[in-house]
Amino acid sequence: MADFIQVNVITDAGKAAIANALLPATAVDLTEFAVGSGDLEAQTALVAEEHRGAITAAEVDPEVPGIVTVEFNIPAPVGGFTMTEWGLFDAEENLFAIGNYPASFKATDTTDATVRVRLVIGHTEAIH
Repeated sequence: MADFIQVNVITDAGKAAIANALLPATAVDLTEFAVGSGDLEAQTALVAEEHRGAITAAEVDPEVPGIVTVEFNIPAPVGGFTMTEWGLFDAEENLFAIGNYPASFKATDTTDATVRVRLVIGHTEAIH
């Protein structure tokens, strides 16, 4: 079996949002995280979005500036799909970043699932 290679991409909309956020008195507000079961074929939407919800935590790595860790919880009752992709959305619902995820089945059960991704952003001061 081939090793899993994780791919994270800041979309064109995400790059534009960062550029605009570097202007005085603006910032990108990342608000939602989604998981899906697609093949990462598109950069404007998840291929097969399964669940979307609020970001539960986002922080800049104190040892490696320029890297942001974003966390998202999937409630226990949500499930019945295999996660293979994720997306981050800004306050205007633009897909900011997209990435693949090692195939992980999310069962409908009594346990929440936490998805955590690390992104190289560079200008972390532009992200809220």
